[in-house]
Amino acid sequence: MKKRILLCIFPGLVAFLPTGQKETHRTWPHPEFSLSHNQFAFHLLNAVMQEDPSPNNKLVSPLSLYFSLSLLYNGAGHGTRDSIAEALQTGDMELPNLNSFCKETIQQMPLLDNSVQINVANSLWYNQRKMTLSPTYESIVGNFFYTQPQPLNFGARDAAGHINQWMDQNTSHMIPAIIDHTKPNDGMYLVNALYFKSKWANPFEAENTGKGDFYLTKAWTKTASYMKRTGVIRAFSDTAFTMVELPCGDGRNYSIFALLPENETSGATGLARSLDPSRLNEAIDKMTPQLIELSIPGWESTYAIDNLQAVLGRLGMGIAFSTNGEADFSNMYSTGARKAFLSQAKHSTRIRVNETGVEAAAASGISNVVLGMDSRTRRPRVIRYDHPFLYLLMEKQRNLILMTGIVSDPTLTTAAPPAPAQKPSVIRRLLRKK
Repeated sequence: MKKRILLCIFPGLVAFLPTGQKETHRTWPHPEFSLSHNQFAFHLLNAVMQEDPSPNNKLVSPLSLYFSLSLLYNGAGHGTRDSIAEALQTGDMELPNLNSFCKETIQQMPLLDNSVQINVANSLWYNQRKMTLSPTYESIVGNFFYTQPQPLNFGARDAAGHINQWMDQNTSHMIPAIIDHTKPNDGMYLVNALYFKSKWANPFEAENTGKGDFYLTKAWTKTASYMKRTGVIRAFSDTAFTMVELPCGDGRNYSIFALLPENETSGATGLARSLDPSRLNEAIDKMTPQLIELSIPGWESTYAIDNLQAVLGRLGMGIAFSTNGEADFSNMYSTGARKAFLSQAKHSTRIRVNETGVEAAAASGISNVVLGMDSRTRRPRVIRYDHPFLYLLMEKQRNLILMTGIVSDPTLTTAAPPAPAQKPSVIRRLLRKK
């Protein structure tokens, strides 16, 4: 008898209270994991752009989705497992190593900077009346992804409340609810939450914020609110793009890298298609501290993909959605869920970037003296982000892209169709008997 897996929402909420500049040396000893993840990040963004070519703001959380798919990877078999490995760009990396790298990342990222709030959490809720989890899978979920599978009666009136309470706690009350209700035949909910909050290492002063034109196209402008700061900022430029680094917290571990395309015809989407991990790493390594007069709009984006099937299909995972018995998730269970398939996947993300909270971060910036720059004798370079640009929120020790997106219009807060504000990036899976 066929059973359906409904993969419902991958979370990725960022509450971002902004910029600063300290040089960081990347010391992560497992470059194969970083390469796999960042290749996946660029492939994911490009697949999303192919499925949604509209000129709206884009935002995805590759780290959240990578962990969620890794949990599916551990539960899949045969061709389905191979297809998820292809999507994740694992190359020659063995699954036990991938699990170890995921464990180390989840465990250590929150410890890198006590002035940054970051939480990556997983939970698994299953219907013990419909299935029995494989002891091996249950052990992997607990040992490497820090979640203890919880049996739950999905027919109970308070079932959704248990899951929503977990999400509320793991997003510091910013997302109080993720589902409206459950159904008695639901089989499993796999929920992943990513939460990030930080002040800038060097602040934007609110009194410097001003209005200006933002060129959506060469012929169409909107009035945007620009944050402004003059100081020493690490930057890189070539004929393709200009990139500045906006560090968070203590400035050493987390940063937003903002990439402004030089070719406005191909724009930010063309730039995103041309990038890969090697190109990004080369640009980061070539960044230098420069005296810059920076103007960049604040932005707030909520982006939702109601059905990730086409996107994941472009990444090679089409077999996972097969209804003819080809999909294989048999390593997840001992009994009760044969011939399961992935029926739906959703992704919802949110980011807010502004100059809030800058007072507390002012003391942690880098002075001009430290970097040998003197603003009294050097004329600052002017960089103005006045047309669509690409950005990446990165954890620098491991060189991991946590979130990436495109600001096409900083005056918009949601893409069309708008995503419900209360929904995070979460995964929901339902196994249902026909």
